[in-house]
Amino acid sequence: MKKITYHKEGDYLVPDLIMEDSYDNYQIGKYGRLRLNYIKKYKRGLYMELMMNGTLSKHLADIVNAANDILKEWLNSREESLLGYLTEKDKQHQLLSDV
Repeated sequence: MKKITYHKEGDYLVPDLIMEDSYDNYQIGKYGRLRLNYIKKYKRGLYMELMMNGTLSKHLADIVNAANDILKEWLNSREESLLGYLTEKDKQHQLLSDV
């Protein structure tokens, strides 16, 4: 366990606290900002816990990764659906052209 050091400010001893976070330069993007605003506004306890533990950036990065995975999956399903629709339309067009 790390020893906490203090410095004096006026008549008070203030702890020297440093947040250690490996996601300092991580771009949180749209979904990270949405999650951050949500937990700041509606989940203050979670927000404070993540801030004090130094895990807020990791939490936001996990949210961004999950949102991007869901978005990619949705786009792939839409692409497959569109390709199926276009293939069916092409078959109908071929049948009408043969007549």
